[in-house]
Amino acid sequence: MEKVFNFGNVSFGEMFVNREAEKKRIILNIKSGISTTLVSPRRWGKSSLVKQIAKENTDSNLKFCFLDLFSVKDEQDFYRQYAEIIFKSTATKIEDVATNISKYAKSLIPSFGFGNTIDADFELKFRLDDVKNSPEYILNLPEKIAIDKNIKIVICMDEFQNIADFSLGLAFQKKLRAHWQHHQHVVYVLYGSKLSMLSDMFHKSKMPFYKFGDTLFLTKIEKHHLVAYIIRRFETTEKRISASLAEKIVDKMECHPHYVQHYAQLVWYNTQTETQESDIIAALEDLVQSYSPMFQQLFESLSRTQVNYLKAIADGQKDQLTSKEIMALQYLE
Repeated sequence: MEKVFNFGNVSFGEMFVNREAEKKRIILNIKSGISTTLVSPRRWGKSSLVKQIAKENTDSNLKFCFLDLFSVKDEQDFYRQYAEIIFKSTATKIEDVATNISKYAKSLIPSFGFGNTIDADFELKFRLDDVKNSPEYILNLPEKIAIDKNIKIVICMDEFQNIADFSLGLAFQKKLRAHWQHHQHVVYVLYGSKLSMLSDMFHKSKMPFYKFGDTLFLTKIEKHHLVAYIIRRFETTEKRISASLAEKIVDKMECHPHYVQHYAQLVWYNTQTETQESDIIAALEDLVQSYSPMFQQLFESLSRTQVNYLKAIADGQKDQLTSKEIMALQYLE
């Protein structure tokens, strides 16, 4: 059975919803040599947006490299994985990978292995001493390759805020900025899931990455795009959902891309040929049940004061939560 709606992982191709304005801006930034920072809450589609831009790229001189810093342990591991994605993404066939390593890693002593296709994973390792002694060389590697090959390299880094957790993380940020700001043939697209940390990194004047290129704050996808997407996905499986019911799905999930997709998938499960109001209701109950254990665990981790605040808000209290009148309701300690 084909996947009808996508949630929990990156969406692109037919599963990708709109973001035309954001795509245009990032593409123009890339072509202009301007780096971009994407900032938004979790599950709003940052990774999907960047992957979709790469998928739609038709310029053979534009090479996209992806590095997820969630799997990077420390500064030395960063250099290893950084070099690996550069070599993999700028080669057109396996022989080129070996040639590039031989040409551009002369100051290092690599060991590597790979499969039979360029898409196969290969592992590239350097001796610890070599990595420690060659950070500047590795950080400037994409610029050197881009100049030699007459291409532009777009380095996309997910969970970028994780570098702040490295030992001497601030010093590492300064080192990255010191080299990256001089690159003319490499563009960086940086994004992650921790909104406050990213905001601090790029918007506090004392931080090394202050004003590093263009910052794009993702907003929610407009309702009419999500409604049209739901209707279209139903039609691909010869099921039908009315615009009014599709709108109810979007409204209930407040245009949140992840939850809209999840809710729509459950509604699709319940639909025989044409969605009924009862299918919408049953799917919502299923959705609540699926998230209840997680919400319960979060709730149990809250302090009594936090619980009381939530109770006050749930009861419709929005303003002056610490006023005497609200305190008298015994919501708060």
